[in-house]
Amino acid sequence: MESIIIPGITPADSDIYQQVAQDLARVGIRTSLKQQPFSEWLKAYFADVPREDFGKPWGEKVYTFQLGITLDTFTDPAPRLTNPWSCRKEKPFWCNEEELAILTQAGNEFDPEKRRGILQQFMAKFHENAPVLFLIESVDVVGRAANVEGAKLIYRVFKYDQISKRG
Repeated sequence: MESIIIPGITPADSDIYQQVAQDLARVGIRTSLKQQPFSEWLKAYFADVPREDFGKPWGEKVYTFQLGITLDTFTDPAPRLTNPWSCRKEKPFWCNEEELAILTQAGNEFDPEKRRGILQQFMAKFHENAPVLFLIESVDVVGRAANVEGAKLIYRVFKYDQISKRG
């Protein structure tokens, strides 16, 4: 199996990829690591993929190593973490109808405890299918000067048009 990696996204990520490949080999999963520029990965990620051709243009390549997941301030991270690897993605490369049904059920549930239980069921199914391996969570540390207003980090992006300087 070939695993495409995008080095340079997270500190020491090449070392992490190598370690994961070694750990997988210990349990009988052999993979070779192939580096790919982020621009090529992004092109494939947003490619139009017909429903009957999931996996293309990905082919036999496996993009299982995900570094740099950030939860931001979400109290309910399961949908955000899994949307890129689900039928909910506009142009999915992984789709499991059973997972989608559970995720949709969670989205329609307004009782927080019931929703939590449904999301736990979803995450168990997502874990069982393992379309991606979440390796580390990245943390952004952001500072700002005292005279800056409106600097809010939303989904790891600043809304620069809302930032201003006092005085």
